[in-house]
Amino acid sequence: MIINPTLAAEELVFYTYHDKPPYYFNQRQSWGPVNQKSTQLNPNNRHTGLYQAFINLLNTHQQQWKITLKYIPRKRLDLHLKAGTLDGAVIGVNPTWFKDKQQTRFHWSQPFLWDVDVVAVRSGNRFPYQHPNDLTDKKLALPRGYYFWGVTENIDQGRQWAIEASSELQNLKLVAANRVDATILSAKTLQYYEQRIFRPGTFQALATPHDEYSRAVMFPNLNATRYKSLHQHIDTLGSSEEWQHIKQQIMGEEPALLEPR
Repeated sequence: MIINPTLAAEELVFYTYHDKPPYYFNQRQSWGPVNQKSTQLNPNNRHTGLYQAFINLLNTHQQQWKITLKYIPRKRLDLHLKAGTLDGAVIGVNPTWFKDKQQTRFHWSQPFLWDVDVVAVRSGNRFPYQHPNDLTDKKLALPRGYYFWGVTENIDQGRQWAIEASSELQNLKLVAANRVDATILSAKTLQYYEQRIFRPGTFQALATPHDEYSRAVMFPNLNATRYKSLHQHIDTLGSSEEWQHIKQQIMGEEPALLEPR
C-alpha cells in the first residue's frame, strides 16, 4: 500500500501575533464600511494573507511537516518563550523584537519579507519628521502591545502622548477623524486599507520611514530539530521568483506610499 506523504506528515504550527492585513486575516473580526465606503473584506482572505501564502508554498516544497498557521497574542507568546514551552515556530518576526540581535537566544531563518513602518497622517496635515523625538508634541494612536523604537521609550518617560487601540484599522479611523495627529504602521498595511477601505488620498505617509526591517521565521530551542530540517527550504523559497510572484498576486503593484523627499 502506498502512503500519501502529506497524510503521513507531522503537524507543525507557525504562530503569529500580527492580527492585521495583509499578513494574517482573523475571520472573527467584523469589517464594516469606513468613511461611507461600502467595500467589505472577503472573510476568506485569511487564507490568502502573506503568512498563509508563504506557508502554503512551504508545504508544497517539503513533505516532512504539515505546517499550519495560528494566532497567538504577544503576551501569551512571550510567556511561552520565557517558560520554554512554545511547541512551534513564529512567523514574520525580527530578532530585534525579541532582544536577540545576535541571534543566540533562538534559531532564525533568512528573511522572507522586507518591510517598512511609516508615520501616517491625514492628507493635508503633514509635518516635518526625521526622528521619533519629532513626534513628542503630536497625539498618536498606536496598536496595543507593539514596540516602536524611540516612541515607546518616550511614552514610558512621559514625553509622548499616545492612545492604544485594538487594531491598525481603529488607529487609521482616529487619524481620518482628526482625533489624533498620526499613527505608525506597516506600509503594506496602510496600502491594503488605502486600496480597499478608505477613500483614495485619505492618508499620507511622511517622507522619512519610522523603521525598516526584515521578517523571518523564528524557532525556539525546543524546536531546534525542526529548524534544522526546515530552514533551508524557508531560506530558498524566501528569495525565490515563485514567492515574489505570489506576493505580487496578493498585494498587486506596491505604490509609492511615501511623499517625495
